Amino acid sequence: MSVYSIFLVLFMLMAPSPKPTLPDFSMTGYKFGEMPPVNSTIVATVSPSAGNDTANIQAAIAQVATLTPNEAGFRGAIQLTPGVYEITQTLHITASGIVLTGKNPGGTDATLHATYQNQAPLIEVGIDESPTIPWSTIQSVPASSFPLGFTRVPVPDPAAFQVGDAVVLTVIPNQAWAEMLGMDQLSAINTNAIDWNPDSYHIGYQRIVQSVTSTEVALDVGIPVTIDPAYYSVQLAPYSFPERIEQAGVEDLILISDYDASVTNQHPYEEEGVYYSSDENHAFTAIRFLAAAHAWARNVETHHFGGLIFETRAASKNISLINCSALDPVSLITGSRRYGFDLGGQLGLVIGGTTRNCRHDYALASRTAGPNAFVDCSGELSTAISEPHHRWATGVLYDNVMVSGTRAVIATLNRGTSGGGHGWAGANSVFWNCGAPLFIMMQAPTTFTAMVGRDPSIPPSNAVSWWATVFNDLNGSDSIVEHSFGLFWDSEPLLESIDARYPIDSLYHTQKNAREGYPAAQADLKAIQDLLFGK
Repeated sequence: MSVYSIFLVLFMLMAPSPKPTLPDFSMTGYKFGEMPPVNSTIVATVSPSAGNDTANIQAAIAQVATLTPNEAGFRGAIQLTPGVYEITQTLHITASGIVLTGKNPGGTDATLHATYQNQAPLIEVGIDESPTIPWSTIQSVPASSFPLGFTRVPVPDPAAFQVGDAVVLTVIPNQAWAEMLGMDQLSAINTNAIDWNPDSYHIGYQRIVQSVTSTEVALDVGIPVTIDPAYYSVQLAPYSFPERIEQAGVEDLILISDYDASVTNQHPYEEEGVYYSSDENHAFTAIRFLAAAHAWARNVETHHFGGLIFETRAASKNISLINCSALDPVSLITGSRRYGFDLGGQLGLVIGGTTRNCRHDYALASRTAGPNAFVDCSGELSTAISEPHHRWATGVLYDNVMVSGTRAVIATLNRGTSGGGHGWAGANSVFWNCGAPLFIMMQAPTTFTAMVGRDPSIPPSNAVSWWATVFNDLNGSDSIVEHSFGLFWDSEPLLESIDARYPIDSLYHTQKNAREGYPAAQADLKAIQDLLFGK
């Protein structure tokens, strides 16, 4: 260890330990919480042809991609005039600054009708690429403890970074971490499950450098992990990602997936003789974001897609899904299907979402680097769980999310051997003034789970309490117990006002208003911090 590293470790040990804090969930979404611009300049127009419209729309996208972006990074919008457009294969937006809009005078939105018989997405934004990290620039952070939500990172050579740099902070767990979580015992519970390999859980949090001192780098958004050097090491490096597109939007459209109504199955949750539409040979995803940042979907209504209906992949960042709906999916009612909103990127925001007849209405994908947020969302006729769905998604907020249905649940779980080893699905999750018939709140060792407020408009129920038994079996213990009517828990997460709404209506909006300088919100945010982590 260098003299510098020894000095830095001693300095950190002598300094007072900083308190944990929540990452700023209001920094999620387009431009870190801004709303995307409205009424982009129309530079191309497409009208329905009464035939296959795929080539016409794709040609318009290609034409706009040749234009020079303005100072804000926009090339312009493609106007789809009123009517129904037949789409026979995926539409691709692969250049920055393109907006596809169906907004028309008189409030009539255009409709895209996917008629192809495969599960390809209807619209894909970005390309399938990953960021590049120059290995020679990686700096190992001296072993130390960091509290939940930390932003300040000591590094051996801070001068290598400049304000505004795009950096990735990588959290690297070790075998002791897997053992501490019990994720090395999954195969002992079920031989079909795979134990977690820590080498597969290196999670990179993409951030922007806010300031640099002689000893450390400060990042723009807190890291939703508590770092204990017994379990983690940390690295910081700049990254480049020129392939990732920005300032792209899809808005004011109705998207419909055609399906074969003659294909049906016995409904798994209904009495004998009740059938449902279960065709699998049609478009499954409405909009998928790949390598895209500061992009959005807004006012998009979808019908009959069967898979991950609104999806952000790991290469996405700062995606806003605003006032979008995932309605009446058509597929088998089984795994990997009927997800309303599935976030796999980081700093993603779903606000004003609605679902109907989905399984996992609002979910996170595997190893998702937070924060991410679901705000002011609702779901009806839900048949499964809104949750961090599998394998260590870190830092999510469910804020005023209301789901109903005989099997509707909001949860954060050790899913154990489910899915071959989903294990601890999420860590450091907050549920604020949400409503559901059933909540299951679990807290992994060294992590934080908080449920604050419960909306009484959705009555609690233990009619689906068998979920608790299911996950007790899957994680090989009897740790999930009934805390109160309609609420099961494990490891004593923070529970506050579990039978009524908490007086501070929204954590997300409080953080946003506090960041914008409103004194009342700043006082509320301090009260929230004291509630969650003590004065």
